[in-house]
Amino acid sequence: MITLISALSYFAMASGMGWRFNFILTPEHHRHGPPTVIIRQEFWARYVDWTLTTPLILLDLSLLAGMSGANILVAVLADLIMCLTGLFATFGHEDNGAKWGWWVSLSNSVPEDVH
Repeated sequence: MITLISALSYFAMASGMGWRFNFILTPEHHRHGPPTVIIRQEFWARYVDWTLTTPLILLDLSLLAGMSGANILVAVLADLIMCLTGLFATFGHEDNGAKWGWWVSLSNSVPEDVH
């Protein structure tokens, strides 16, 4: 299942269906022209892939290691939080600090002994 989900996700991105453009208008004005527009290509299918496959990978590894159900649940929930905060940070607006708050929560969702 993991390989199939990843293959479908990358096929969607390669065929032009798993991404969108994000247009960011910077507040900087130039003397002889309009404000700068930054165009970023954002791959939303990648986050769908990660949200579905990384919990399955963690489940496989956790069961192989003989972890308890509570520890497996905590690991899977932390992984889902990491994937979703990355998605929110990617699609956040550039004009406020909330986008950086999502990145900080993403970097702090991994326990210290894992780094």
